Amino acid sequence: MRSYITFLLLILFSIPTVAEEGEFQGSLQGHNIETIYLGADISARVLNFEDARLDDAFGMLPLYIHRIELPSGEFSVTARIIEEESSILFASGIYEIADIDRISSSFKISSSIVYIDGIPYGEIMILPYRNPLDDQIEILESFTVKYKIIKSQAQARSAYGSFVENSVLAYGKWYRIATDETGIYRIGYDDLSQMGITPSSLDPRKIKIFGNGNGIVLASQGERNTVMDNVFSGNQNAVTIGTTGLVIKRSII
Repeated sequence: MRSYITFLLLILFSIPTVAEEGEFQGSLQGHNIETIYLGADISARVLNFEDARLDDAFGMLPLYIHRIELPSGEFSVTARIIEEESSILFASGIYEIADIDRISSSFKISSSIVYIDGIPYGEIMILPYRNPLDDQIEILESFTVKYKIIKSQAQARSAYGSFVENSVLAYGKWYRIATDETGIYRIGYDDLSQMGITPSSLDPRKIKIFGNGNGIVLASQGERNTVMDNVFSGNQNAVTIGTTGLVIKRSII
């Protein structure tokens, strides 16, 4: 599983909406419980399945991720599961599994916009677990997802779906950026342009950067100052963001 440290860039504005819909199907194989080693004397039990991914928004819980390439322009994506097949995974000590408290009575699905080599994608993430009990947990085996691509949206919903409706992520235009190594990262004029943003047209006071999880050491709000103005006018300065990475080893039990 690949682990991502993420931060969110929020830009507030509103314009009209137009939607396009589609569907895709998926199946998950190899559900199991593993022991991972975070250090010489530190280990944890985690859920896993074939080709699973990790995202800092869900801790150490494995995710199914599907990406849809988008045309250029301003878009958001919403998604929901319309068909599903599930089964029960039996194991002792379910409540000892890392981040088990993040699993609820429903399979969680969320969506965001990510940029890969400057190309926008709608990224749909599914947490394929629900109803944890002391000696069993329900797992998602196959599913059909219906998604909607929204262009020129007004007061966009959050990239993280309906289960954060009461959080700061519930409104505004969000851009999700991931890092997978410890370091200091710069967000410059060219980076914003590749994400489909016109930096010179933005008001820095309406831009916010949020970290999710323990990997981010900076959360800031833009102000009309020299550093932010230079980012938006194409000068050399940039916003810097610090993150920490985590390398883990695994063994199947």
